[in-house]
Amino acid sequence: NLTWRALRFFERVSCRNADRLITTNETQRSIQIDRCGAVPEHCYIVRNGPNELLLGDVQPRTDFQQPGRLALGYVGALGIQDGVDYMVRAVHTLRYKHGREDFVAVIVGGGPALPSLKSLATELQVEDLIEMTGRIPFESVPSYIASFDICLTPDPSNPYNDSCTTIKTMEYMALRKPTVCFNTRENRITAGDSALYAENNDLGDYAEKIVKLMDDADLRLQMGEMGRERIENGLTWEHQAKSLLSLYRDLLQEGSPLPSSIKLELPTQSSTHS
Repeated sequence: NLTWRALRFFERVSCRNADRLITTNETQRSIQIDRCGAVPEHCYIVRNGPNELLLGDVQPRTDFQQPGRLALGYVGALGIQDGVDYMVRAVHTLRYKHGREDFVAVIVGGGPALPSLKSLATELQVEDLIEMTGRIPFESVPSYIASFDICLTPDPSNPYNDSCTTIKTMEYMALRKPTVCFNTRENRITAGDSALYAENNDLGDYAEKIVKLMDDADLRLQMGEMGRERIENGLTWEHQAKSLLSLYRDLLQEGSPLPSSIKLELPTQSSTHS
């Protein structure tokens, strides 16, 4: 329609005329180049990363740590696009197909989908296996993640989610937690072998991946260590800030020299949770 064509036109104009472009992942950079005609050398990736609070010594909560009972966890916004209903449905599959009740599923966060998630849990008769905390202060997030045995990124594969980097996945990785995701391009790029991937938004496959991790403590430990290693080797803000400084230096070489009173230094990471 007219609105869509107008937006695409201005998108192309912006990308083709910008001196430099910043995006958060390779998929978005490809859109700038392939769809909008941007010059590849002008497109920089500066990724989001886990907050520094998740990189230190985090003490887990004890609420969900019970003998013989695993904690499956989700932390993040509860919007329609986040697919947390897949997590609730996976709990139903775990109970009624796999006969598993040796776990609690913890949903941490708030958002417009929260009321419908509570209704769905009741409808599927799994509300006794699910705890929903509502919105919490960010400072409490690390201790929740630290208390989980398996973390879940239930965002389904679709044109929107396939181009998004899910910050919660990196937060899980930072605290050495294995993750079960759907197979989106950016999930693969971010988590690599530190996650298991369900194909084609298949709920049964998603639940089976959870069961695989539930039954293999060594695999959970191995994947958790791989996730932390990926964070430390390139996904922290310390690494990403270098890309941002490189952009500024490149841009200034083409324009006016930087005044001697201004120094380019690594910017500090925001404490905002997204």
